Amino acid sequence: MPSKRAKRHHVVPQILQHQFTDAEGKIWYSARNDSNRYSTPDRRSPKGAFWIRDYYTVLEDDKLSSIIESDFYGAVDNFLGRTLPKLNTTLRAKSVPNIATDTLKDLRDVVFEMAKRTPQFIPDYEGDESLGNTAIEEVTKLNREVYGDKEQSQVIGTGFGGQSATAVGRDIRVRATLLPSPKCEEALSELSLRWVSAPPRKSFVLSDVIAYRIGNGGPNGLSNPRFELWMPVSPAHCMVWLRDPNNQVSQLTQLQPSHLRQINEYAARRGSQIASHSRELVSSPSRQK
Repeated sequence: MPSKRAKRHHVVPQILQHQFTDAEGKIWYSARNDSNRYSTPDRRSPKGAFWIRDYYTVLEDDKLSSIIESDFYGAVDNFLGRTLPKLNTTLRAKSVPNIATDTLKDLRDVVFEMAKRTPQFIPDYEGDESLGNTAIEEVTKLNREVYGDKEQSQVIGTGFGGQSATAVGRDIRVRATLLPSPKCEEALSELSLRWVSAPPRKSFVLSDVIAYRIGNGGPNGLSNPRFELWMPVSPAHCMVWLRDPNNQVSQLTQLQPSHLRQINEYAARRGSQIASHSRELVSSPSRQK
């Protein structure tokens, strides 16, 4: 029987994409080509955009499994599905969402998972195959030291179920990305939620970076007191997580056009896939750099 395992893994949740669709439920989508330039935009449904085959596939009992995609990210996406439409309805009414304390923590945690979910989260990453080959070499060496010299095929199979280097490396990458960090959780608890709106007739672009880590002149890590985490929730609005212990930052701020342009260019520059309800925005010359 053919495998029921999900193989199309969305790196940008479809529910988030739906917030950026046009009146017919489509988005204008563009991805970097072999020349590292964004392709001519084409119109797609969210199902057909922002996905990578087997990106979150791991090994369960030495077999390929989509449990991370279905269970972990499935729960994350369900939370966004319950939350994003309500937030955007309130924001369209030019009001600040009133979010319960427990939901606020869940939202903050989910946004950080979005930042980790992006293919750009791991810096200087050489790929699953390289990572898997390194792991297999280390296990091979250890097995030879413990059990003595054996045939290469037997040694490689030990502990990995005979899976390819790509499958082994992918499993290591995915599970490492999901590991909790008490230090990160403590730093995240210091962040407050604020909202920004796009200027009239202007829009945020959607990128596979999803949540932008901005250092404001410093490193883009949580240890930087000026660290901000931006995540657009619609063409018109973006949530911003930042440190504001004295409650000095306005709950809802409208961006200047120049600032919005910087945010969109940052998203396109750091990402490899972008989309919008507007073909013109995705086709902008600045997106081609």
